[in-house]
Amino acid sequence: MISMTKSEKTALLFLTITFIIGLAIRQYQNIQVKKSFSKENPVEIIIESSKINNIENIESDDKSVANTQDKQQVININTADISALSSLKGIGPSLGKRIIEYRNTHGAFANKEDIMLVKGIGEKLYQINTNAITIHD
Repeated sequence: MISMTKSEKTALLFLTITFIIGLAIRQYQNIQVKKSFSKENPVEIIIESSKINNIENIESDDKSVANTQDKQQVININTADISALSSLKGIGPSLGKRIIEYRNTHGAFANKEDIMLVKGIGEKLYQINTNAITIHD
């Protein structure tokens, strides 16, 4: 058998007891969930009208955000300075500087998707700003 010190045995005993208590709690929770879904105690799902209204409000907010983004000033990524680039969502001064450095090193962006070649700008950030950037004046 493996020889262990007294403190190692105590630690092992503590971990074992903690594990067993955790299993017991999990089993108790599973039993409670099964009881709530039993035939004797049917679960009623009630959707309040206020929750439906909240969902409708969220959808209308999404539409207004899309309309606001369409009205947002379009920035030419081939000519913009750091402050203009920093006004884009998720792009601060450091990313704005990287865009300008990339542009100075590699030349003008051929299409606006090329902005994803700049380190730190991925698909998600591009999608957020796709309507706010252009490569034409």
